[in-house]
Order: sequence, then structure tokens, then C-alpha cells
Amino acid sequence: MGSSEGRQEVIKLLIDAHSNELALVNVLNAHLAIAEKGSYATLLRNHLRETERHADLIQKRLTRLGYSESIPAMAYGVVQNTVKQALVMAKGPVDMLRGRTNVREKMVRNAMDEAMTEGFEIATYDTIEAVARTVGDHETAELAAEIRVDEEQMLDGLRKEIPILADSFVRIKITDLGPTAEPWEGYDDMTVDEIRSQLDGASDSLLLEVRNYEKRNKNRSTILNLTELEGASV
Repeated sequence: MGSSEGRQEVIKLLIDAHSNELALVNVLNAHLAIAEKGSYATLLRNHLRETERHADLIQKRLTRLGYSESIPAMAYGVVQNTVKQALVMAKGPVDMLRGRTNVREKMVRNAMDEAMTEGFEIATYDTIEAVARTVGDHETAELAAEIRVDEEQMLDGLRKEIPILADSFVRIKITDLGPTAEPWEGYDDMTVDEIRSQLDGASDSLLLEVRNYEKRNKNRSTILNLTELEGASV
């Protein structure tokens, strides 16, 4: 590895990342406490385990780099930034108060916050990887790249879940949307095969809309099977 100064820069970044991962454990636990059973809750539960693993891996790497909390290598400004980030991310109790009368509204807003957090974490590990490689710490760079993959997958998962959560929430809250409205113009005149063709490559939100319409109107099992999404509900 490079100079002592380079190692200290990597250590500072890892300290920030470790604090954020610990804070995110609190957030995910709080969000899981109110999430309805389904694919979104499963996504959170899986990422909670990943986040705990990330914190453990970073702590072990810090130990191998010779970091100890007793070492005055962590400047006051770095401490303050880490605490600030942790406080911003560890706001689970506040999220619990959102949308008091509608748990699905809470879930949508929590998922939006989680997506923003994932973007921040991806940027964090991009930075750690780049700095570590520059100073010759390839082990830390590889660790950052490995963790970033998990964060990217979580963000992709959240982007698929958010339209489903939003659709479910708004259909309950805004009753005049009209459950009898066709998913698209001419839907009622189409055959099952024609609908199947239209659904090829469709977004999760469109699949859910078609599923909801079918369950409330024609209830054709073939289309319901085509549009089945784990955890989707009307």
C-alpha cells in the first residue's frame, strides 16, 4: 500500500461508510416494522442482512488497516461529517409517523427515502474504490466494489417496487380513480392473446393495473397468471 497519508484517507472514508451502514440498519428495521408482507418487505429484509454484513466487513478491514478508535487519526471535521450523515440516515422513528392512517403511504415514502440513501451509498463506495486504488490499497478497493454491487441491486429493486407501492396506495386513498377504467383504450375488445402481446416487457405498474382491473371485472385466470407479482395487492 502507499504512504501513511494515503492509508489515513482510506481509513477516514471507511469510518464514514461504517457509520452509515450502522445507521441504515436502524432505518431498515424501522421500515420493516410497518411494511406489509410481500415483495417490498422481502427486499428490505434481504438488504438488512446485507447491510449488517457490510458493516462487519468494513469493521474487519479497518482493523486490518490498523485503525483503532483510540488512535487520534480521525480529525474532528471527519467525526462531525460522519455523525451528520448518520443522523440524517438514522431517522427511522420519524418515518414511522408518516401517513398515520395509511400504512401504504408510509411504505411509498420510506421506499423513496431508501432509494435516495442507496444513491448516496453507491457514490460513497465509488469514492472509496477510486481513492483506495489511487493509493495502492487494492483490497479495500475490491471490498468497496463488492459492496457497491449490493447497493446497486437494492436500488434497482426499489425502483421496481415504488410504482407498485404507489399504485396500491393511491387506489385506496383516491376512490374516484374508478376501478372500472380500462388499463388502456380498447382493452375490453382485445383477446387474451392480444393482451398477452401488449404485456410483453410491460412495467410492474402496468402489470398491477391490468391485474387489478381483471380481478374487479372479468377475472380471467389466464391474465391474472400473466400479471401475478409477488406481494402485489389491490
